[in-house]
Amino acid sequence: MTDLPPKRLEHSIFGRAKAVEEAETKKLGTSKMKWGISGGSGGGPKEDIDNSIAKILDPTCANVKTISLKAFNSFTFPSLAKTINDLDPKCKIVGERVQFLPYLLPTPNEIQSIKTHKGSDSKLNPVAQFFRELIPIKRTEDKVRMMQTMATFEEQIEELRVTSKHYKRQFLVYLREGLSNQGFTLLW
Repeated sequence: MTDLPPKRLEHSIFGRAKAVEEAETKKLGTSKMKWGISGGSGGGPKEDIDNSIAKILDPTCANVKTISLKAFNSFTFPSLAKTINDLDPKCKIVGERVQFLPYLLPTPNEIQSIKTHKGSDSKLNPVAQFFRELIPIKRTEDKVRMMQTMATFEEQIEELRVTSKHYKRQFLVYLREGLSNQGFTLLW
């Protein structure tokens, strides 16, 4: 869920996510071996599947999170995890990318799969490698929510100012009408 208005949402990365996902699926092809995502049990060519990459995550979720992770190409996995852990003190994650962060977090099942994987990290797909960096961070979901709050705080304050001015005007109109109906004359 995002706090973006519908018009901004339509023109944001969220609105374009479906088209990007379809393009990525076509680009990666049947085996999707670039990201270590199996083509499923359907009839894809078996020789195209890269057996050197561990397939410990759900292929559909891994594909979606891979696409989401591309919004953070300017970060390495350790630096992105550290930025999240430190609550982004240098405000490196801005704009709609802050709203995108919750979609990158691993589910409890994904965390368990990563923890039980005994092989080399180099055998993990990029999403699993990123999850490996996130797992040691305590209260990751809370930190991401805090980053979202910090990123939208000024906008929310301005919205409250506008709303409070509107309600103040309404209150004064009602007060004036109520007092004048009771026979009082107001001088303002």
